[in-house]
Amino acid sequence: MSFRSTPALLTLCLLCSPADEALADATAFAVESGEEKVAVLELYTSEGCSSCPPADEFLSTLVRSDYYPGNVIPLAFHVTYWDYIGWRDPYARSVFDDRQSAMAAHGGSDRVYTPQLLLDGHGLRGIGGFVERLQTLNAGPPDAHISVSGGPVDGDKINLDVDVRVSDRAQHGHSALYLALFENGLGSAVTAGENRGRTLRHDHVVRTLIGPLGLPVDSADSRRSLTLQVPPGVDRENAGLAVFVQSRDSGAVLQALAIPLSTVYAR
Repeated sequence: MSFRSTPALLTLCLLCSPADEALADATAFAVESGEEKVAVLELYTSEGCSSCPPADEFLSTLVRSDYYPGNVIPLAFHVTYWDYIGWRDPYARSVFDDRQSAMAAHGGSDRVYTPQLLLDGHGLRGIGGFVERLQTLNAGPPDAHISVSGGPVDGDKINLDVDVRVSDRAQHGHSALYLALFENGLGSAVTAGENRGRTLRHDHVVRTLIGPLGLPVDSADSRRSLTLQVPPGVDRENAGLAVFVQSRDSGAVLQALAIPLSTVYAR
């Protein structure tokens, strides 16, 4: 699955001198968020849940639409609490269970379920009102600016420098940075559980989640330097990196951007 162009500013560093090869490895790309607010759509799903395939299909349709990536970045978090019925979801992680519970708490609830959709940190019942809510979110100004630069090291590791500027300085210490490595074109031939006998397909499946990374209270700007480990078997041509800033208080997304992993490895 290919990536569409994004309004974010993208710069590839093309360094021709052999003496600069180390620098090229360190700074293979640089990207920053644009002037329009980009929303994040979270789907909590499981291959063990018979109600989830339609939601998975909606996410895949969205990835192929004109809304991605300039208006919304969809992310599929596979949870583990359906594994007990006989099918172990290969993409599920307990940390995603924890995130779903934390996001429910932001909304004043302890109820989690699948499929569950959250648009910009808030519940979305069905998809009927999705476009209208998305357009409302996109119409407002972004509440943060994100810049990301870096490059691959040792093949399966990526060094990243992430700069964040929150518009409201008072909210800086109440915000957190997240990085999600996602992959498209995944699937399973399910042999047990509620979806037994079905072949399921998935896009924008989160394979690795880093965060929450706190931002300093006493500054409107911050830089985080970190190393991302790409999981074994991830197809770089069908994967990407989502970077977003989220309110610790309400769960609202302040700004987001997506980077094709092929761009990160481009030389």
